[in-house]
Amino acid sequence: MLLSERVAQIADTMIRLPPGPLAALRRMDPAGPGTAAFWQLASRGGFLDAEPEPWMRLVRIMAILVPPGEPGQRPPLHNPIRGLGTVLCDGGDPGWPEAGQSQPVVSETRLAHLLAQRPEQRRRTLERVARMLAQPPGLKAGVNCTDLAVLVLARNNGNQPARLAQSYYRRLDSARRKNTEQEATA
Repeated sequence: MLLSERVAQIADTMIRLPPGPLAALRRMDPAGPGTAAFWQLASRGGFLDAEPEPWMRLVRIMAILVPPGEPGQRPPLHNPIRGLGTVLCDGGDPGWPEAGQSQPVVSETRLAHLLAQRPEQRRRTLERVARMLAQPPGLKAGVNCTDLAVLVLARNNGNQPARLAQSYYRRLDSARRKNTEQEATA
């Protein structure tokens, strides 16, 4: 099974989880023994024999990002067309920016720090960023969880940091141009 298929399956399962197991995944210590919900996901997702710590970290980050709501009625978490860089810029709100606003949710400085970090530091930072993105109103249109998975699971992230930056700045540039056009017509 491809990583993108595994991640989509995990995300789909997670939005259907009852509050208790979902909360346990959010609190799970990636260096600890894991939770029953994690091991069930690992068994169904085909990563039962993989090194658990990176997968626990990924599952924890995804659990933090699960939109609020009743199990099975939550909006999708995984959206393959909403790149992580885009979401870091607009906070998960496809309607961003509102008139006169073009400040990204994650600042350019914070993004630069994230991109410059070693993979282990980046994993911890991604968890903090996920907590920030999960604050109300939360993700309105999901995020490409495969982007997260590559950053969390891969020992060598290859060109993923560059792809993240491209997606972020494409979204930021689009918002700034939109604001400039609105100011010109006002």
